[in-house]
Amino acid sequence: MAVEQKIIRARHSNSLKLVRQKQARRRNSLLRKSFEYCRDCDADVFMMIRLKRNGQILFFNSNAQWPLSREQLASHYPTPQEITWHEMATKYAGGEGVSAGEPTAQRQQGDGSTHGDGDGFDSHTGQTS
Repeated sequence: MAVEQKIIRARHSNSLKLVRQKQARRRNSLLRKSFEYCRDCDADVFMMIRLKRNGQILFFNSNAQWPLSREQLASHYPTPQEITWHEMATKYAGGEGVSAGEPTAQRQQGDGSTHGDGDGFDSHTGQTS
């Protein structure tokens, strides 16, 4: 007697309700993981999300002294690493969705190099260090 194999297919629905539910799940997951990271890793976390469709801003701040101003960051040691949207898209999405019109920012360090524990991303070579 042969065993039938069931094919599992992902639902691809573009209904507005399902899209909003997915966005809410991702937002809640980011906020929960930010909380867990600050609790489990003894770190301060500041995360801000702005929804482009309606301008709503949500943020999580684990420490009232955060975020630091640009001036405070410039004098901080070790030098802070700013990771841009373009770098994240290149690293995690293989460049998918990267275009000239997407958000970008200049690195804090200016030269694109990374310092610290070696988990940084070098924008000049496209490699993790």
